[in-house]
Amino acid sequence: MLLQKIIEYPSLSLNYLERYVNEGSPSGFSQKYTSSEKTNPFTGDDNVSLFVIDNRHYSIETLTIDNTCELPQNEHFFLHPDMIKHPELSDVKIEKYLDYCFAPTASARTLISKRKNADNYYVKLYYDGLIGRINRKLDRKKTIAGIEISHKIKQAIYNEILPEELGLLHEYKCNIFKTKSQTEWGCVFRNTLPIFRNNIKIAYTIPLFSLWSKDTNNVNSEILLSQLEDEWKHESQSIIVEKILEPIINIYFSLIFELGLQFEMNAQNVLIGFSKKHTPALIIIRDMMGVEKDIPIMKRKGLNIDFNSLPYKELNPDFRNIDDLWFYQVRHSFAFDFKLCKYVIEPIIMSSNIKEKYTIINHLISLVKKWEKLLPNEYFPDCWYYHDRILLDKSVKISLKQLYKSDNKPFLR
Repeated sequence: MLLQKIIEYPSLSLNYLERYVNEGSPSGFSQKYTSSEKTNPFTGDDNVSLFVIDNRHYSIETLTIDNTCELPQNEHFFLHPDMIKHPELSDVKIEKYLDYCFAPTASARTLISKRKNADNYYVKLYYDGLIGRINRKLDRKKTIAGIEISHKIKQAIYNEILPEELGLLHEYKCNIFKTKSQTEWGCVFRNTLPIFRNNIKIAYTIPLFSLWSKDTNNVNSEILLSQLEDEWKHESQSIIVEKILEPIINIYFSLIFELGLQFEMNAQNVLIGFSKKHTPALIIIRDMMGVEKDIPIMKRKGLNIDFNSLPYKELNPDFRNIDDLWFYQVRHSFAFDFKLCKYVIEPIIMSSNIKEKYTIINHLISLVKKWEKLLPNEYFPDCWYYHDRILLDKSVKISLKQLYKSDNKPFLR
């Protein structure tokens, strides 16, 4: 895709980038396991009709977190088209939602509304099936986790605790429906415009993976990072390092150090907001459900650890137990050394036109070491951990020790 098109049509371009300038996860499962042909990011229709369970006939629980603690009135429960014949809904009256349509995004179970005269929103839906290599059911704990974590990060942004380059696609409420078998289904609502604290104006937004991915509809076009480097000219290296790589690393560790929150910093969960002069101005994060809660760090900081979503994504080891300590360190290494370094930092560096790549890598290693000194000694292992390209579904019988593979040389440690 041409950079000029993004500048001219920023909203339409963002949706195009999500779907077509997206090579998927390095695991290789993105297109192998996805939603139906008409709803998935790669082949789906531009206009998708969702279905609803009507709150006039059924009890829909709506949850939000705000200063007034007032909950909005119950609303309809949105259903993915692939789920309307699910056995657990066999006795439920399901209706097509007719007010407006939705469009697929990079995530097959997250769609964006297409309202003409009102602000749009993202909705993440319950999906009982593999998308990527994981079943995407949204139970109560997972559903609530998103709005709990999003609220804490939102407060920290406004309280100027986190880096000023951080933007958040806030998850402001969720709906929960209980089926006849007492299974709780959830859906989560997310803003389309980021929350941030500085006064910059964002001209356009690019998903991180689109910087190095080929346009599937025009495979011969230059990648966007190269087009941006043409705009940046002799400043290219300093902009990539100082406006993209350093802020991403600083945001990642600030969330851990200040809030005890380990964000899943993979390429799908990060976007970059650019100014009119093509300068990266904002690192935008999304999808708070998978954020891990580091209870020992929270306790050291004197932070509230009363999460309704616990024990989901809880890191709370007994340090006297060698297996607990091992898992605590594995999760830290997996999130940083594997997800952040291999899925984010390395692709940016290696797809750029920077000639002195190893000089940049050594510079970033020095930055990481500064953060490591602020963290507990037991935070990282000496090696690093990753997953093989295997399904992570419950049908795959494998122990934790078999699930995580190790290597002796971390990329940035």
